[in-house]
Amino acid sequence: MNSSPDPLVSTIASYEAGAASYASRSRDRSPLSHLHDRFASFLGSRALVLDVGCGAAHDAAELAERGLSVVACDPTRGLLRQAGAHPIVASTLVCGDARNPPFASESFSGIWACASLLHLPK
Repeated sequence: MNSSPDPLVSTIASYEAGAASYASRSRDRSPLSHLHDRFASFLGSRALVLDVGCGAAHDAAELAERGLSVVACDPTRGLLRQAGAHPIVASTLVCGDARNPPFASESFSGIWACASLLHLPK
């Protein structure tokens, strides 16, 4: 049994404490628009995509607007509450950890992970 503390506990706590502020600061996704377009172009219309570490789900909403079916997943309940402001993804929000995702293998056609993997230990 591993008794060492989870290295992400403080990161998750920080996002919980500042969820509203983070959601507001990260709202403008226009600099990533070309990446959203490119990602969507590799997948068929309505392809099922996982936005892992979705935060306030701004990217998930952008991808859904491009015709993808998006499941937005984050371990931070405060950010998921903020994500609920996007009606296009509000029904597909899942609380989960990228290290042990609550989905069966090969469930998705693609995975979007914008600035979320940097929090995981190498």
